[in-house]
Amino acid sequence: MRCLLLLVTSSPTSPESVRAFHLALLMRSQGNQVSVFLAQNGVLAAICGDLHTAGTSIAQALAAGIHVYALNEDLALRGLGPDDVIPGVQVSGYDELAELALEESTTVSGAF
Repeated sequence: MRCLLLLVTSSPTSPESVRAFHLALLMRSQGNQVSVFLAQNGVLAAICGDLHTAGTSIAQALAAGIHVYALNEDLALRGLGPDDVIPGVQVSGYDELAELALEESTTVSGAF
């Protein structure tokens, strides 16, 4: 089983963000372990919960068993905190991102 970490930094409605979630769902459907880490404007997906395209959403990702993280520092820069994210999204810091990226047999891909 492959492990994939997708780093999403663009807004929830951007083509890059939409592609990242489509890829995450596809890879998960093939039995891979998938995590999505939201940073910069990507954290807004954890707030609105909807990417506004093709029904792809954070809720679908979570239901598929995809681990979704939102960077605490970027939430704070936007006046948001852990209580503002949808249930199931893990609010994490840079240390968690580094740990995820350095796990053995993990492929890291950025969707900026």
